[in-house]
Amino acid sequence: MQCHMAQGWNTRGLLSPHGKEWRSSNLRMVLLKPRNAGIQTYSRWVEKPDGTRVRRTEETGPGNWEAIVSKGIFRALVRCLSDPERNTGGGGKRQALLSGVVRCSKCQAVVTQGWSKKNAAGERYRIYTCSGDRCITCPADPLDSFVVRKVIDRAEEWNAAPATDAADEEREAELLAEETAASERRTALAEMFAVGDIDASHLRTGISRCDADLTKIRTELADLASNRVRVDLGDVEYLWEELDYEDPDRIDYVRTVVMQVCELVELMPRGRGVRSSKGEHCRITFRNP
Repeated sequence: MQCHMAQGWNTRGLLSPHGKEWRSSNLRMVLLKPRNAGIQTYSRWVEKPDGTRVRRTEETGPGNWEAIVSKGIFRALVRCLSDPERNTGGGGKRQALLSGVVRCSKCQAVVTQGWSKKNAAGERYRIYTCSGDRCITCPADPLDSFVVRKVIDRAEEWNAAPATDAADEEREAELLAEETAASERRTALAEMFAVGDIDASHLRTGISRCDADLTKIRTELADLASNRVRVDLGDVEYLWEELDYEDPDRIDYVRTVVMQVCELVELMPRGRGVRSSKGEHCRITFRNP
């Protein structure tokens, strides 16, 4: 996702504040700034039980500047960019499009990328294999193509659907009011402690409850915002061009779109002795548009 946006900005000549081209890494840092949603923050150093110190950033309320995105969209974006499934560990990115996305229909374990045994010509090809009991194995390239084709077919239905409904809007308004109330309670507790009305024990207990409430509220707000995010059909039409296995950033973008449209992709048994891969060997459950 960041790669696709960075390429677009660079092409239009929109450089970073330091005059450099955008990359996935520096763009991610900009997208995750709370001030984009008009949220004011306070950073402080906190000592962990093992003696190490970490920097913790807390929200302190609305800022006195105009937000460029809603809080809901911002929280949905943070959830997406912070998803552990987007990382491969070791500083690299997953180059297999569907590794960690597709699940085995038998044991529900995620599939991982591997390589087939050499054929008579001494050649090998990419495969996806169940990471659980190795229940199912399937050629990777045909599965990638099938899933991307189905995503493109589904995109038009997504874009034709309404972005939200009255029930979601009403619930979002309720949650925003609850978020404001919880934030105000948190501030009031700090003021009460400052003037001596409550001790440190009551302060910690009250703050903990407020933080738990805020986490729950913001999670639901992120859910509502995620449901409103639509796939841009103009972008999805060019997914085939983005499917470049030599460029991990492009694979990451296509993978983000697949995860946004598909709720579940399952690898089905092919039967004994069947080597080819067909449509019935993959079952896709799409998210509601």
